[in-house]
Amino acid sequence: MSYKISNLILENFAKYAKVEVSFDENVTYLAGVNGSGKSTIGVNGIWFMFQGIAEKSSGGNHPLLGERFRFIGPSSATARGEMTLIDNAKGVEIKVIRRLSKSGSTLAFEAPEGYNLDQQFLNDLFNVFLIAPKKFLELNTKQQAVALAIDTTSYDNRIKELKGNATLLNRDMKQYDNLQPVEETKEADVRELQEKRNGILRFNEAQDERQRIIDRADLQLKNDERTITDIEEQIASLQAKLSVAKNERGEHLKIRERLPKPEAKKNTTEIEAEIVAATDTNRKAFQYRVYVEQSGKKEKLQKEIDGNKKKISEAETERLAYIKSANLPFKNLSFDEEGGLLFDGKPLKEPYFSTGELLKIIPILMTSRNPELKYIFLQDWGLLDEDKQEEIESYLTGRGYQLVIEYVSKHKPEGKHSILLKDNRVVENYEEEIKEEITI
Repeated sequence: MSYKISNLILENFAKYAKVEVSFDENVTYLAGVNGSGKSTIGVNGIWFMFQGIAEKSSGGNHPLLGERFRFIGPSSATARGEMTLIDNAKGVEIKVIRRLSKSGSTLAFEAPEGYNLDQQFLNDLFNVFLIAPKKFLELNTKQQAVALAIDTTSYDNRIKELKGNATLLNRDMKQYDNLQPVEETKEADVRELQEKRNGILRFNEAQDERQRIIDRADLQLKNDERTITDIEEQIASLQAKLSVAKNERGEHLKIRERLPKPEAKKNTTEIEAEIVAATDTNRKAFQYRVYVEQSGKKEKLQKEIDGNKKKISEAETERLAYIKSANLPFKNLSFDEEGGLLFDGKPLKEPYFSTGELLKIIPILMTSRNPELKYIFLQDWGLLDEDKQEEIESYLTGRGYQLVIEYVSKHKPEGKHSILLKDNRVVENYEEEIKEEITI
């Protein structure tokens, strides 16, 4: 389904007291000097008919955001517009009537019975950025993409989140850059070896105690010998003592003979060496355990990094498929990470492209969206050479578009369906109008 505009009437709107224009189904030139009211008819009046005038913008891209009273002329309290749409498929005329006051606007339709019409119908039909290249160029690259119904925000946010995660994962991975392999070592039981050493020490201590007892016994025997000697020297007077001493010596000798002899001491050198070796073994075992733990963490982190890369790749693939599904008319169109529209890697704006280049690129790009309203208002037409004008006009009309072209001149272009404007009025020529003013 597609629509064209056949007629537009504006009353008390902006600087127009009343104007009525009829558009050719293919090409209409709006001629006149700067300030004569061409844009008011070609863009603002069309916007007014479709959307009214908004005091506040809901989407942020409203080209006619402002106080309503500034669009109401001085002759009455309201502005009025009437537009005739042609349903190209059904050949049906639809009349749209809009009234604007300081408090708001009203909308009415005249159409065949059963033809479903409401404000939503006009909203779905109309996109100001797809009827006026100059308005399209006022948008930033992201807004341009959205105006073309290509909104990669969900993909871009997902990719940005994944790349943020990738940065964090790679930062964590750096702590493992110098991780070196360690020989696998099993931990030794140092406690058991220490117990064995303590047993040997206790055994040796027991043997030392035995030797101390024998030494004390030997010392006692020596004392006894000295006593006997003293007694023998005094034998005459100490016979009784000698007998007692001999008896005591006999008893001590029996005790001495019953005492166990100490065994040979054991050497701790070997067990000490085992303990040192076990301690070194356990140090290596600890290093290996740390290595295994760190290697596990590194492997797990690497899997997360690989998984994140896969998700980024999948998200970028989905984003690319979404963009390709738009079937854009130029192969050198692309979108930056924020979803902004680029042409040859540059924004579709001056100074990256000349006005002539933009006037050639933008209309072709806009028509690729195949909007239902087949109307395009082309400004700065005089900046194109004749060949480019003819090329663009032929291309757009060949795709079924209705062109309204801004033509800066005091004269109508020859051989074209034209409307000449002067001081917000339709005139036949500037000279006759001047004469009339002088006569008056």
